[in-house]
Parts: sequence; C-alpha cells; structure tokens
Amino acid sequence: MPKLISARRTSRAVIALVAFVTVTGSAAIASPALADVMQKPFSLNAGQELAAGQAIYSPFNQFDLTMQSDGNVVEYGNGHALWTTHTSGTGNRLLLQTDGNLVVYSAKGKALWQSGSRGTAAELEIGLFADVDLDAQTGEIWSEHPSNYYTATSGDVMTADQALRHEGGLLTLQEDGNLVDERDSKILWSSKTGGARGDSLHVQKDGNVVLTSAKGKALWSTGTAGAGPTVQLTETAKGVVEVVKGSRVLWHAG
Repeated sequence: MPKLISARRTSRAVIALVAFVTVTGSAAIASPALADVMQKPFSLNAGQELAAGQAIYSPFNQFDLTMQSDGNVVEYGNGHALWTTHTSGTGNRLLLQTDGNLVVYSAKGKALWQSGSRGTAAELEIGLFADVDLDAQTGEIWSEHPSNYYTATSGDVMTADQALRHEGGLLTLQEDGNLVDERDSKILWSSKTGGARGDSLHVQKDGNVVLTSAKGKALWSTGTAGAGPTVQLTETAKGVVEVVKGSRVLWHAG
C-alpha cells in the first residue's frame, strides 16, 4: 500500500498550497487546514507500488492516478481520463523502483510500460493542476503534463478549493462557496454565492452547470439545461469560463 504523505512531501504540499493562495490572493481563497488536505495518499515513494484498485491523489483530491483492475494506469480528473499508460492485464502493478524508474509490471513480471527515468531514487506525486511528476533530491526527473485538465465534463463535481486553470486563467470554487474566475490574479467574474461552506459545482448530464449548497439547494446555474451530456465547462487562456458544446459557446462568464 502507498503510505500517506511523507514529511518531505508534507513540506512541499504546504508550500504548494501557500503558493496557490498567494497567486489567487485577490480572490480571498482561504487555505484549508492541513488535516483536511491529507485525507488520501498523495505520493508513492521509492520501492512502493500500486496494485489493482489503489491510487494516489493530488492536493484537494481533484486528480488521481489509479492502477485499474484491467491493468491500465489512468489519471482521472474533472470527470474524465487525462492520461494513461495504455497497458492491460489482470494482476498488473505500478512499481516505483529504487533507481527512479516507474514501471508497469505484468503478473508474470514482464515490464509493460516504463518512464525510463533511471539513476536515482525518486517520489511520484500529482500536482495541483494535474501534472504527474517524479521528483528526486536533484529535482524533477520525469513528468507528464495532460493537455485537457482545464475542462470539466458531464458528471464532474468540483468541491472547495478545486480549480480549472488554463495558462493565466483560473476558475476556483472557494471554501466560502463563491465561484471565482480570474486572469493573472485579477478577478473578472464571480457567482456571488460566498458565505457558506460545503458548496459544490456540478456539470449535470442535462447540460446545466449548477452550484449547490451543502444541503443540495441550487444557488446558481448557467441556465444551459437541455443541452445534453456532451457539454463541457472550460477555462480559456483569456480567463473566461465557458460552457461549450462542440465549437458552440452556450454560456460564458461576464
């Protein structure tokens, strides 16, 4: 089993969270207690592995890297798959070797996929914005940066402190329940729903994007019900959040 976040990883997580709050400080995002952030395993250390059904998670649990029972390793986030090793086979495992190489092995011990990052012990982790990294004492030795992490698809649910980022654009569901869109730390739009904890943002299968309270009451929506399950909530590089269906913009902030 992957152990919970190490002391070194804890330090980096705190630094990452502080940096995240600093960058988005104009949106008045409050930093959560570390105990709230550390609910799930965030890293895989040298010599550890993921067996079928096991996973590691990003801060705020927005993204996860899962060793599936079908033998494929998949990163999920925002309601869809972001990256995969394209492997298959019952009994596969993902092993972070002590030499820094990340390898998917079959049940018979055959290497099916590898990062090719040999040379030094490392730690596997997922960043705030979906990047999968192997970090050693000397720095990053391998990484995977998914290209579609700034889009949420049908069925996705965003909770407090989760965000969609595209270059300088950032859409964040704050701890106080306000949904805030900004560009380079300048607030461009908000849902004006701040004031209560426990809100969540739902990309519904009917095409509507709805912000609900902890009790399930609808507080705000894009008014796009009826558009169907293929809609996407996306953050543009210009810092404008949109609901799109194919190439058609159904709603945008501002």
